[in-house]
Amino acid sequence: MGRFDYTYGCAMAPVRQMQMSTISLDDIEDKYPIDFLSLDTQGSELEILKGAAASLANAAGVETEVSFRQIYDKSALFGEICAFLNYLGFEFIRFTNLTEDAPRTMPVPGRLNKMQSFGDALFLRVPNNSLLEGQKKKLIFAALAYGQIEYAAHCVKVLNLDCLEEKPATPFRAHRSGTATWSDFVDEFIHIVSKQKSAQLPRKLSEVTSSAESAARFDLPPASTRKIDLNPVKFLKRLFLMLPRKLQIAMIRVLYMPQFVRYFLGRPSELESLFQGVGRAEMAKELRISRFRRIFPLF
Repeated sequence: MGRFDYTYGCAMAPVRQMQMSTISLDDIEDKYPIDFLSLDTQGSELEILKGAAASLANAAGVETEVSFRQIYDKSALFGEICAFLNYLGFEFIRFTNLTEDAPRTMPVPGRLNKMQSFGDALFLRVPNNSLLEGQKKKLIFAALAYGQIEYAAHCVKVLNLDCLEEKPATPFRAHRSGTATWSDFVDEFIHIVSKQKSAQLPRKLSEVTSSAESAARFDLPPASTRKIDLNPVKFLKRLFLMLPRKLQIAMIRVLYMPQFVRYFLGRPSELESLFQGVGRAEMAKELRISRFRRIFPLF
């Protein structure tokens, strides 16, 4: 039973072994080309990925089950899978879900936080200009399908797709008549992010301060020669920062309430309308909330 006495111990002890023949994905690559690969094969994911190295050259991404401890005998852990997919040109984006459990038996009072044992990990192709035109769009679509809008926008920039001159057919309008395709959706996304001129977040350090200004903060004159700063704005700012945090938040909410109401009742952004039009209302809502919180961070 090893280190665990229940979940990965007697409850998962081998009952019998069976031999079976297999075929690699590379052996059927010509017949079944891969755009995106999803794997959940109970510990054999790395072996399958190694047998699909050639097939994955054209894939936009991989979502695979990964483990953080030895659940199956000799199975690869997350680090090994991540390293191999990095080698193939993919990068880890996030865990799409994580499973926690308590693999040891103990008295009830000893139970609290569980261990994260396994989950599903998303990897997307690192964008580069060696990708074919069709691959570029599929990569952006895969990123958008998983809600990775920032990654998709990054791909648009890195792949030099932000040079589209003509506005494509608007898919969230065409969607109502059933004529839009996934490619139309990507074209519209590219058009929207290419013309966005709003403030970029987070700001670059060079936009906030120079290296000389940053270093000067540590070159304070002797206390006896310092001048008292009587700037009323700075004085009020320091006074405000001395207030309790809850009171600060309450004051800011009152101050920004009119802007909050106008924003909340305002029109959705083009990006929000795009997702709303293709039936991704939840994504549109998340975008709106994210945009709102960046403008009014204390609400």
